[in-house]
Amino acid sequence: MQDGKFGATGVPSRVPYAAWLAAVAPTDQAIHHALAAGHQRLTDDRTALVHASVRRSADGRTVTVKATADRTLTTVDTSGGKVKRFHGADQTPGVWTFTVTGGHVRLTGYRGIDTDTPAPAHRSRTPSKRPAPKPVVTDPATGMPISGPSVRQPNDHHGNLAGIADWARANWNGDNNGYDDDCTDFASRAMLYGGGMPQNIPWFPGFQYRDDDYWFDITTNPYGSQLESFSWGGAFNLSDYQNRQGAQFLQYTNQAQPGDIIWVNWTGGDWNHIDHTGVITGNDGNNLYITQHTNNRKDEPLWLVPGQSSWADGHPNMGLWVAVPYEKN
Repeated sequence: MQDGKFGATGVPSRVPYAAWLAAVAPTDQAIHHALAAGHQRLTDDRTALVHASVRRSADGRTVTVKATADRTLTTVDTSGGKVKRFHGADQTPGVWTFTVTGGHVRLTGYRGIDTDTPAPAHRSRTPSKRPAPKPVVTDPATGMPISGPSVRQPNDHHGNLAGIADWARANWNGDNNGYDDDCTDFASRAMLYGGGMPQNIPWFPGFQYRDDDYWFDITTNPYGSQLESFSWGGAFNLSDYQNRQGAQFLQYTNQAQPGDIIWVNWTGGDWNHIDHTGVITGNDGNNLYITQHTNNRKDEPLWLVPGQSSWADGHPNMGLWVAVPYEKN
């Protein structure tokens, strides 16, 4: 294609796709080969830009477009001898930069706006009363999770796992419940509304909401004032609550099932600095599929090669924790 030109609105009507495709082709080929090795392939991968705003520099030579990339895709997995399809979706905000020369437009920059890392990821809390759970076992050479003995402890107090996964999928693009960053609130609501897990409310919630022994989001007076425990909306705090309740933290990703909760520390295996929470909504044996908020994603693969939207992208040293949602109370 030729370089794009501005239309009447001053917005680039076309961009230099040939140059852009040439730049990303090596990454796309690597993604294809990595998926093929695991008997997986991506199909129907489509992206549209929505909620766009455009700013032009004073000299007219630079145009900045801020928008959300609304993406849908299907991952086809044949590793088990049967065809499985995971219909994924995500919304990722980004900033595209164009330069204008003589009426011609060139795409000169792109920056993803990474909102996966909450601020704050955890809040002030009482000291944990149990030893830190171990992260998922990873391959020292690659940093990627590895498979191991598939052992899950039987118990009678876990949530309805299928209900948790179904609620997450149905609400992946829903409201944020009043949070700027609601990754953990989203998981908590999936556990409550989908999993049927009762809130754990203390006698004096106004004084004990910082205590990770409790888990709640309640209305405190006739005027509708909300009070939530730190464990409801803080990534570390929810993991601490589950640890205190006695949840099983899985050591291998192949043990995970839809409805389990997953946490990540983007920079390593320190449980006290967990950054983010998601809901596992699929496991094909080679990859986990995660549904989450901030950013909004549905059934998106946990890991692919760098350059593809995933938790592993740009985080080679991440630490993962996976728990079977559980309440002893």
